[in-house]
Amino acid sequence: AKTYLLYPNPYPKRWQLQRRWHGHPIFPVILATTHAIELRTNQEWYAEEFCLALSALGWEYTTRLLEPDDVLTPFERKYTERRHVRVVVQAERPTQLSFT
Repeated sequence: AKTYLLYPNPYPKRWQLQRRWHGHPIFPVILATTHAIELRTNQEWYAEEFCLALSALGWEYTTRLLEPDDVLTPFERKYTERRHVRVVVQAERPTQLSFT
């Protein structure tokens, strides 16, 4: 299964880190229950922080800017119409090596 985090509230103040998905204690649990995760945000700094958290937990990821026609929800379309920069982070659980 793939988990989507679509335009979460960024909680931009430093002291609010634990309110962000990647700063909350539940984040490792979310990653443990999915094979892939996709974050979409209009805050580039949020995507960068999210990538740091993924990397720290051993996940590989890719990031890219979204094209105007790459829209999942009507809510997201509003960001496109307002010409917001939108970023997607896509990550997959790292493959585990087994030694037999």
